[in-house]
Order: sequence, then structure tokens, then C-alpha cells
Amino acid sequence: MTTERWPVRADDGHSFELLVTRPEHSRAALLFVCAMGVEASYYQRFADALSQRGILVALCDLRGHGTSSLRPRRGVDFGYREIVELDIPVAVAALNQRMGDVPLCLGGHSLGGQLAVLHVAAARPKIAGMALVACAIPYYRSWTGKTRAWIRFASVVLPVAGFILGYVPGDRLGFGGTEAKTLMRDWAQNARTARYEPVGSDVDYEAALADLVVDFITVNIGGDEMAPPNAVEYMFEKAPRARGRRVEVELSEDKPGAHFRWARDPEDVALAIADWIDSEKR
Repeated sequence: MTTERWPVRADDGHSFELLVTRPEHSRAALLFVCAMGVEASYYQRFADALSQRGILVALCDLRGHGTSSLRPRRGVDFGYREIVELDIPVAVAALNQRMGDVPLCLGGHSLGGQLAVLHVAAARPKIAGMALVACAIPYYRSWTGKTRAWIRFASVVLPVAGFILGYVPGDRLGFGGTEAKTLMRDWAQNARTARYEPVGSDVDYEAALADLVVDFITVNIGGDEMAPPNAVEYMFEKAPRARGRRVEVELSEDKPGAHFRWARDPEDVALAIADWIDSEKR
């Protein structure tokens, strides 16, 4: 098993690296898009666990984080469109070029999973399926209690912060990292309306999702307050033709922060995904 960095460049000049964990013999590959504010290296244990089962894993930073050549600030802006229509396509192309006939799956964690789904819905790349972890829509009506109220509040406040500052200091506001103002505008619009309508895009993502035919696994994490089952299911109600396996994994320790902590205790998540990949290959 080896770890490599594959440099890639999007059509608008944005450059980043895929953090690739490669087994001695790869029977499948997974391109895995990171969550908001989380760097690829955070998922290394997860990549190792899958690699030990013969699956190459390429971890993909979101634009603005990790190995990305860009950092959000006043004058440096981007949103869902750039990630879905520029970054993920070149990452998929890099995997296809290097892996040949090895079956490729696409997936991600949280927002990374949502953006991976949007890419597959619109671009229809040749993939074997999708593997998603803790991937829930932020639409406020799919949540309950205090979290619903917080999402409604955040969907107003975060875009205002972006308008005033030119970026969103999510690390100081308790949500995400330092984020681009348009990315948070896209997030907020989705949180208010449930619709995926990225700023500047000509793609009708709602129609693309409705027509999406793909096999997927979605892994929910027990006790995850940031991706409860209702919000996960609402995401897939948008893609009624997708065929999915739903799995819930309980972490070994009952502590707060399950939405992110699973990547430090990834064995059961990796096993569920590896078993699903094996079933898809049969």
C-alpha cells in the first residue's frame, strides 16, 4: 500500500492534488470528495481501511481547502458550480486516465457527497456507483427542533456575512472553515428552499436529479446530529430512480461529533462500502 499525490488542474486554472492511497492490486477505485472545511488528510485512516480491502482511494479537497491553490477572501470567490462543473470532472478524468478498466465509484462526505451527486446527475460520468457517508440535505424542513431553527438562522446570517466581508469566516462562526461567499450563498439557498440552483450555472440540477439512474450506498452514522435519517432521505427523494443501499454504523465510543469522528474510527464504514462494491461487481 502506497500514498501518492496526483496534481490536477481545472479549466479555470485552479490547481489541487488528489491524495491517493493505492493497494498493491486495485480491484476498484473510489474518488471521495471531502466535507466542508475538512482537509483530505483527515480521511487517511478511512482510505487506509479501504486500501487494505483492495480499493484505491483518491481523496479530493474542496476548492479553498487543503491542497487547493485558492483561499477564500475578498476578491477570491467561487461556489458549488466551480466544484461540480470544473473540479470534480478533472479529478474523475485523472482517475480514469491512470486506472484504465478498474471500476470507479464516486462519493463523498456531507457537502462533498452532495456535490458528487450533482456532478453525476448532470455530467453522467461512467462510474460503477456512488458511496456516500453522512450525506444529508441542509433543507431546514427536513430537520427538527433547535437544529431546524439554527439552519434557518444560518441561512440568513452566513450570506450576509459574506456580502459584508467578501468571504465567510465559518471557523469563527462555528460552521465550516473559511468559506467563499458564493459557496455559502449556494448552501443557504439550498437550506431555505431545498433546491440545488448554484449561482452562475446553466444546468437544471433538479431535473438532472429527477432523471438520475445510479446505484449507491449511503452510510449513516449513529448519533450524527448533522446528518439525521430524515435529512438523508430527503436528499434521495430528489432522485427517485436511483437504487440505494442504506446502512447505519455505530461508532465504538458514544461521544459527540459523530459527523466527523467516524473518519477516526472508519473500519465499519469501510467494510460497508467494500461489501457494497463487491456486490455491485457481481
